[in-house]
Amino acid sequence: MATKKRTDATAPASPEQLRARLELRRSSAASKHVPAPRKGTRRKQRARAIAAGW
Repeated sequence: MATKKRTDATAPASPEQLRARLELRRSSAASKHVPAPRKGTRRKQRARAIAAGW
């Protein structure tokens, strides 16, 4: 009798599944973290703005 091959909850996940899950978690964590723009002093900001303008 041919039984359907199904993965048990106790069975270890395949390496590709593990990799995919890890990648998904990493990408979601990366998307959540948005670094704050550099503040600095007024003079530094002005210098940066001038440098960006050039």
